[in-house]
Amino acid sequence: QMQLEKFSLKEADIPMLKDLPQGLRVKLHQEIYMPVLMSANWMSEDLLELDEPLMLKLCDGVLREKV
Repeated sequence: QMQLEKFSLKEADIPMLKDLPQGLRVKLHQEIYMPVLMSANWMSEDLLELDEPLMLKLCDGVLREKV
């Protein structure tokens, strides 16, 4: 039986993602990282709802992939 080797694909490994318009990149990062923020025990749901611009900045500029 053949075993498939596990590997992680990073955003930097996909050249066309570098050419995405900023708005689309921000939306992509929101889709990737918002669930991480929402699952953080220290992050209140009220903060997530009240300060959406802050959450978008966190998703797009602060959080990064760790492999």
